[in-house]
Amino acid sequence: MSKQNGPNEEISIIMNKIKFIKNHKDATAPRRAHISDSGYDIVSAADAEIERDASGHILYLSYNSGISIEPPDNVYFLLYPRSSVRKYNLLLCNSVGVIDTSYRGDVLVCFRPTIYTENIDDLNIYKKGDRIAQLIPRIRLDIDFVESSYVRATKRGCGGFGSSGE
Repeated sequence: MSKQNGPNEEISIIMNKIKFIKNHKDATAPRRAHISDSGYDIVSAADAEIERDASGHILYLSYNSGISIEPPDNVYFLLYPRSSVRKYNLLLCNSVGVIDTSYRGDVLVCFRPTIYTENIDDLNIYKKGDRIAQLIPRIRLDIDFVESSYVRATKRGCGGFGSSGE
């Protein structure tokens, strides 16, 4: 499949099919807003389920997409927050989610509030029907790690965080 991008440009698009099922009546298929987007938006099929600590403060909000996916054996997905998360008082609980090729449960998105509160009204949160996260497809490689007595030296060497100078 090809698509014209400009007067003399053509973008080659490879379409792959990923099976999914709707486990909730209000579930929505993952989709890109624009053909050039890397991520496929995940929509919440319901309002958040709220988990509280012993004192009643909100620990996290869990959103259910209402879908299960079946990627091929060599594909997995990374689950990232959408850039719109900056408008909300939320952080993705696990920074980046990994949806393994063998996982068949509902795609869940869990956020931690950035404000310590008992009152949900103190938070600006996602609602049912909102795009809440994005799935980024990745190819899984089979790798064998081989023990060695050395690794090749580089200019950076053992420099840690920030050592590349950027």
